[in-house]
Amino acid sequence: MSIKNLSSSFLVLTLIFTGIAFSQDSGLEEVTVTAQRQEQSLQDVPLAVSALSEDDLFAQQIEGAGDLQLTVPSLRFETGNFSGGGGFEIRGVTNLAVSATADAGVATHVNDLAVGATTLQDGNFFDMQRIEVIRGPAGTLFGQNSVGGALNFITAKGDTSGFYGNVRADIGDYGRLGTTAVFNVPLDDKVALRIATNTLVQDGLIENTYKGSGGFQNTENRNQSAYRATLTFEATDTTTIHLIHQGQIEDSNRNLFAGVWCDRDPSLVVGCTPVEVKDQKFELTHPMGTFVENLLVAMGVLDFTPVTDMSGAPQEFWQVNQRGAPLYQVDEYLTQLIIDHQINDEISLTAAASRKDRKFLRQSSYASPTLQALRFKDTPASPGGLVVMSGYSPGRDGGFASNPAGCDDVTAGLYGAYGGCVLDTLSYPTGFDHSNALALTDSVEMKISSDYDGNHNFLVGLNYTDTYSDNHYDVGATGLDALAFKPPALYVGATNAALGIQLYPSLYRTDSLNTITSSSVFGEYYFQARDDLKLTFGLRYNEDFKESLSRQAFVNVAGFAPGAISDGAAAAIVATLPSSAQTDTLIAGMAQTVAGQQAGLLPAGAAAALWESVFCPANGGFCALAGSIPDYGEVYKQVTGFDPTMEFSSTTGRFVVDYFINDDSMMYASISKGFKGGGINPAVDPVVFPNVPLAFPETNVWNVEIGFKNEFPDAGVRFNASVYASQFDGYHVTKIIKKTSLNEGVDVDIMGAEFDLLYVPPSVPGLSVNASLSFTQSSIADGESALDPHNHDLQLTGGGKDWHLMKDVESEFFIVKKEALAAIWTSWLTETSTGGAATTPLDGIVAASGGTVSTEDLMAGLIPAEFHGDRTLGQPTPVSYLVPALGLTPAEGHLPSLADRSALATMAQLHGFNLNPAAPDIQDGLNSDLSGNQLVHPDVMANVGVGYDLDAGPVMVNFRLDYYYQGSRYVRIFNLPSDKLDPWNELSAQITVTPSDKAWFVSFYGQNITDEENIDFMGLGSSAVGNTRSIIARERARYGVRAGYNF
Repeated sequence: MSIKNLSSSFLVLTLIFTGIAFSQDSGLEEVTVTAQRQEQSLQDVPLAVSALSEDDLFAQQIEGAGDLQLTVPSLRFETGNFSGGGGFEIRGVTNLAVSATADAGVATHVNDLAVGATTLQDGNFFDMQRIEVIRGPAGTLFGQNSVGGALNFITAKGDTSGFYGNVRADIGDYGRLGTTAVFNVPLDDKVALRIATNTLVQDGLIENTYKGSGGFQNTENRNQSAYRATLTFEATDTTTIHLIHQGQIEDSNRNLFAGVWCDRDPSLVVGCTPVEVKDQKFELTHPMGTFVENLLVAMGVLDFTPVTDMSGAPQEFWQVNQRGAPLYQVDEYLTQLIIDHQINDEISLTAAASRKDRKFLRQSSYASPTLQALRFKDTPASPGGLVVMSGYSPGRDGGFASNPAGCDDVTAGLYGAYGGCVLDTLSYPTGFDHSNALALTDSVEMKISSDYDGNHNFLVGLNYTDTYSDNHYDVGATGLDALAFKPPALYVGATNAALGIQLYPSLYRTDSLNTITSSSVFGEYYFQARDDLKLTFGLRYNEDFKESLSRQAFVNVAGFAPGAISDGAAAAIVATLPSSAQTDTLIAGMAQTVAGQQAGLLPAGAAAALWESVFCPANGGFCALAGSIPDYGEVYKQVTGFDPTMEFSSTTGRFVVDYFINDDSMMYASISKGFKGGGINPAVDPVVFPNVPLAFPETNVWNVEIGFKNEFPDAGVRFNASVYASQFDGYHVTKIIKKTSLNEGVDVDIMGAEFDLLYVPPSVPGLSVNASLSFTQSSIADGESALDPHNHDLQLTGGGKDWHLMKDVESEFFIVKKEALAAIWTSWLTETSTGGAATTPLDGIVAASGGTVSTEDLMAGLIPAEFHGDRTLGQPTPVSYLVPALGLTPAEGHLPSLADRSALATMAQLHGFNLNPAAPDIQDGLNSDLSGNQLVHPDVMANVGVGYDLDAGPVMVNFRLDYYYQGSRYVRIFNLPSDKLDPWNELSAQITVTPSDKAWFVSFYGQNITDEENIDFMGLGSSAVGNTRSIIARERARYGVRAGYNF
């Protein structure tokens, strides 16, 4: 159905409802919200707002942030992976940028105060007064990030009226035990203390099929607790002060992913065949399809093989075959001070301040020996067929911050195995990732509002938010440690490799220190033109400052681990050092030491000890010879010439007309402008990539909305609806350039419609029905394009017939003109078949290098391990091999799959091909046309809840069913068929028994009772991990009983 037709149907339906008259008694209760920063009836607010009370949350089994999508139209929640917290999407608007300086598309508030990224995915809701969801740009009232909308979590406050509370328990399958307790304690007639707690312990939902050494019990468990203390002080009749402190603590073994999909491709370039969801399999990526495996083959630690045993791969959802238990730890504390003061009968003042302190740690598990069938050979890099995998100091397992005295200090040369921290010692290639983040957010706000009886009222305010974050992301793998401890000549040169040079650090680490400040002034003027007509004029001026100091540490430093250097290597290195006072002394001392050894006067190792006394740090860390760990922001400044800082400012606003058709029906029309600040991209060389912006721009949105709010009290009907159209300038998306995620803005149009119904018919006492329906359509503007990391050659979309997709030695994609690669391959084959006797363009390298590089050296850059032809979406890549001994030759049209990119570029130049950056014959890839593509939202979302109270004498029995449907959606803006998730639905049920005085309750519940495999997220691994697709799903079917006592 088109939006035009949908809008027409919406208007007709609304007018029909508006004209109906009923004659029954009302069963509706008024809902009070603060969506316009002051208390109003939901039906009087000219915004699309959803409000859920504590009773609503319980009745509809809305336990956490991910459940809100089951009842709020146009809302979706996606679990976060790297730094936790997850993110909301409203009306198709979310944050698709990959940057620590990227703002969310939906603003999150607690008690009206902005809190930024919060641990919403981690805990359950408890002791809430209300949750409000504002749909559509709300920048005038809720800040610069609310281009999609805003959420406001309003906690219950202290009450001086009396002592009361409740205790609840939740017992379910998978060993689930949850508790909630609330105590409201008046300390006197003006002061009350409210204390609430929540705990949850649950066994793992995901089965680990590996039972051997180093295995662990089922994962995706819960071990979390939370508390909130609220001190309310009614200082005077006109002044109330709330001091709130809450904490969320978790120490679980969350896996996050319900499974990993891969349809193993025959080609090491592709790794996993891109297929539609219905054709996905639980297989392993091509054994040579990842960076680690390619690296280990180059080092001689692994033999090249296109096939391995995959019998250990899990064959269904909710299974893993892993070693090394995953970690998931959260400490989050929020403290707020809120002062409400009534200046006089018409003017009120609110002043508030907030501080949020959040620490997060997540570490994945890694493959077990029954999942990974490859095995290391016995080599110098893998003695005895074993390789260590770097880990962390013991303090890191139970905490968050790095330990300067342990092996977590990168700059001290003590990181990972070099500092003595080994996570495991393994005989096969595998790896893990580790995310560690600390964030501190301060927020202050003051607002004044009026409530005059006349035609004029206003709201004015100002606020300031300051967020500091310290983020670390590591990737560890056996292959990376093997590379660091015994790097091949490919990485360090033949001379250094012969000396036994080592590299540091062996964990791939990305660090960033980020500061974001935002200040604004805002105001609204309300003009009551007539009793039934009101105009709203709103403005907000916002200023942002952003700074991102990042660094990457991975084999940046060459040198030796303490005790690793030999006497011969020490003497050889010292002989090459430039003359200085220090090195002259060292050289003289070294000469005496070597002479003493030769005379038998000094033991072996003395020369190495002398070298280490000069080059090794006092703490015993890595002995650096060359290179250094970059300081924060250093590389960005060197490459770009600028400091990694940005400033933004914007004026936004809204104009609203609301008209009451009668006492119970209101229509409104609004136009609003929203703003979201841009951010800082990672540094890339502007000479090589002249058109890559150093920053990504701000997002601006214009939104037009028409809404109707209707109540028919006599019939017990509340029906609200809205249609909207949004035009985005600079909607944030990410593309890949030179192995780096770079963000940019694209123009997008979004439109949709929302319907919300509550039906409590007086003619059927005890029956209630709630329902919502939303439609969303989006279209990326014509002419927008970006590089698809899954489709560099465009062959998956029917293009790119002149291009050939390859992998470099670091398993990164690039493309080559077929004509160029065919010429290079012909010369390579001619040189090989004639033993170098033939003359080809490749021989030009000798003269070009002044004799330092031979033809044979250059030819080593083209690796004929595999050949492949053109790709087709959903089909295995055709491959062939060159094995003369077996009579195997490449098939017609097949070209090599693997090469050293820089060497291949030299070969192309020698053959006269173009490497000009404007139109090179070897490049990262071709941009995909995004024109008309959709964003990542579902096209349809709907829910229906039906409850019925049965009066059974001394008790009341409530029966309730809740059904949710989410339509299909793409998970990436490139909209390949392999990116499309199928529709899914979820059905939950609950039977609750309460006595007439409501002193207690017992509830029997089932969630996802049909046990659907509902996928919330499908990722796409990079070429370095073989293009696997990780899956995050909603929880499987779960049953239990809840009981509570009110006092």
